[in-house]
Amino acid sequence: MKTLLPLSLLCIALGSGSPGQAQQLRSPQMDVSHEVKLPQLTQQASLIVEGRPTAFRSFWNREHTSIYTATTIEVYRVFKGEVTGSNVELITYGGWVGETGMSSTTNVKLDEHTVGLFFLKPSQQPSEGSTLASNQVGELAYGQQGFIRYSGDQAEQYAAFSKFRVYPDVEKSLYVLLQQETGKVYRTKKAFDVTRYDQVQERLTGVNAATKTLPAAPIDTKKS
Repeated sequence: MKTLLPLSLLCIALGSGSPGQAQQLRSPQMDVSHEVKLPQLTQQASLIVEGRPTAFRSFWNREHTSIYTATTIEVYRVFKGEVTGSNVELITYGGWVGETGMSSTTNVKLDEHTVGLFFLKPSQQPSEGSTLASNQVGELAYGQQGFIRYSGDQAEQYAAFSKFRVYPDVEKSLYVLLQQETGKVYRTKKAFDVTRYDQVQERLTGVNAATKTLPAAPIDTKKS
């Protein structure tokens, strides 16, 4: 059975290498506990793309001390930076290689049904086995806050959710705000209609759309 080891057992875990056990560690990639506003996120990111994960590949770093996962992102729209092909790659800490696993509580949860906006900065960890140029590979700016997840639910007015905020109506709210921040019109790489995306995913915000009506502007979802 696969189990997670707490951080206090890190030294023992790294020495033991017990098969079937995932070491739960703090990610070396940046994550912050306070809200990072959209202008700061936009400035920090070298690539801002809308897209969906299509493949996952885990690998050891060159020192064989940490496991990372490379997630292939199929790009729908580009809001900042240059995307030369149809995909970019996201590097996150953790994953499984054989019977050895590592995980972090600060990682975003992604699968092939997830669609959203990825704010990427250059990755400090090289992507082993990648066929993409280094400027097409990145890690999330400000950790979890570097990903804004789409709900795809008409009942939620096709909203998007970050760790601290709700953006009602992706096309009328978030697209407009991002284009204002970048000073550029987004570029379409592949046709995607947010109103036809109906896969409702787990949200980091915990907002209950059944009892809360979304306003016409982004709201703060932090509890007072």
